[in-house]
Amino acid sequence: MQQDIFLAATNATSQLGVTVDPTDSNCTAVKGVNTIDPSQIKVVFAPGAASASIGARVRLNTLQHPDQLRTPGFYQVQVSSSNTSINVKTVPPNSTFCLQIVPVRPTIVSTSPDNFEESRLGQATGLPFVMDGGYFGPPDSPTIAANFNGQALLPNSSSSSVVQTARRISIFLPAPLAGGNFAGLFPVSVTYTTSPAPFTAPNPASAFSNMAVIPDYGGSNPPLDAAGTSKLTLKPVPQPPPPNPPSIYIGPATR
Repeated sequence: MQQDIFLAATNATSQLGVTVDPTDSNCTAVKGVNTIDPSQIKVVFAPGAASASIGARVRLNTLQHPDQLRTPGFYQVQVSSSNTSINVKTVPPNSTFCLQIVPVRPTIVSTSPDNFEESRLGQATGLPFVMDGGYFGPPDSPTIAANFNGQALLPNSSSSSVVQTARRISIFLPAPLAGGNFAGLFPVSVTYTTSPAPFTAPNPASAFSNMAVIPDYGGSNPPLDAAGTSKLTLKPVPQPPPPNPPSIYIGPATR
């Protein structure tokens, strides 16, 4: 979402200029000058100092500038001043600096909901689901794929992407591919899927969390007694016992 770069550039003023250019692996610029917006630059002074600055902070920000931080690679950082009478001093003098933007494994911090009844999985439009974490990539070019129990999550109907921001995924859980009962703990995963040349993908590439699917006792799979009678309605239920019962009761007298 954002990254701060601190530059050892003394004698800087509000007229400081900074460029960040894509380069080859030797950090030699290969494209035109990409100037950082002045609002992203803050000149830094020592506490109580009343004279020259001690450096500057450059904040790369993907919210106002979506092209920043989105592509792994080597970048050249250079400082200058629009006032020719001011000599901005870098360490070492008159230097350009090499910056690397590297791929990172995604993370999962929380999910919502973190549990639900199994009958809700059968919704034709999917179950609304939000995952918070980080390093998901920009919405128009996400770097990850999200899955629930091995099935791809469905994008929100208002967007073609599952990624809402670099820190949030807003999607729908898909209906199960097969029939039967699906109560239990199931994995939710986010996996880095982009080819991050000139770097290699992070290893491990996936982050996992558990999703609790609660048995729907009173709806799609009601409990039955030994005679096949629903314990909720006490009426005969003309159906065989479920092939995968969500729970089993053992009578203390008959075992």
